[in-house]
Amino acid sequence: LGLPGDFTSPSRLVRATFYQTTSPVWSTGFETVIQAFHILNNFDIPIGSQHAKADIPKGLPSATQFTAVTDQTAMKFYYRTAWNSNLRCICLNDIDFHKVKYQSHPLDEVRIQPVEMVKIK
Repeated sequence: LGLPGDFTSPSRLVRATFYQTTSPVWSTGFETVIQAFHILNNFDIPIGSQHAKADIPKGLPSATQFTAVTDQTAMKFYYRTAWNSNLRCICLNDIDFHKVKYQSHPLDEVRIQPVEMVKIK
């Protein structure tokens, strides 16, 4: 109760600090990554939420375009995007940085959220 709840940076910093300091300490890097994403879920700014519907600029203005968490011990970079909330991982240990040159790729090949259908038996 009483935590600031708007989209401003100071309000988000106060909430992030509270969540981080009250979060349990996990025994594995992956558990910590999942906890970090749970905390960061609270700070997603939905597309269009800071503009009147008639004034929404094209693209992704004032919206969370992607969220990333790094497991520095396992050398893994995890991310999700505004268009696909599934976690994706790049294992940095699998990259030979002496051979691989700078590359640029879109975060999402298509802007469609995959949905896993659950069958009830």
